[in-house]
Amino acid sequence: MSNPTDRNDDELTEEQLDPQEKQDREIQRGQLGLHDPQRQRDQLRQERQDEEQNQ
Repeated sequence: MSNPTDRNDDELTEEQLDPQEKQDREIQRGQLGLHDPQRQRDQLRQERQDEEQNQ
């Protein structure tokens, strides 16, 4: 059985969340292994920065 607060979170858009709540949801999605395009972009951006620093 899912937590009622999880259902309420799904009804809110990302813009309606405060930054801490948004971060918590991003972390939660990452831990659940769900496909998160923003996380994927951040990961690619970080890899590019690492490559630039290593050159």
